[in-house]
Amino acid sequence: IFTLWMWSYSIILISIGLNIVDTPLMFFSGLGLMFTGAASLIKESKTTEQVHVGGVILSLLSSQLVIIFIFKLWYISLIIFIIIFIFILLNKLKIIYNYIYWIEVIIFNSMFLTLFYELWITMK
Repeated sequence: IFTLWMWSYSIILISIGLNIVDTPLMFFSGLGLMFTGAASLIKESKTTEQVHVGGVILSLLSSQLVIIFIFKLWYISLIIFIIIFIFILLNKLKIIYNYIYWIEVIIFNSMFLTLFYELWITMK
């Protein structure tokens, strides 16, 4: 179910995103989510984990570049990177152990909310 959800969201993200911003970064952001969804069982093998984490990194970088340089909402990316840093720090301090999951949730929500915001602004 996770894989279908991620792929469905990715297709929507790519379709709407390319129509709004006309940059390949939205394609790469959706592609990263597709890899993340396809390799959802990260404890299954090292290769699956690498594909999953690679998809997360690709999606994170490309989506944040769109948010910073295309949408001009750099403060959202700043907040996101601060939150990611806090989760990594909490993991290093052994306070939380599933920080990758929370980083993925943050990335997913930042892309969704920013795209929704941009759609709302362009429809006014």
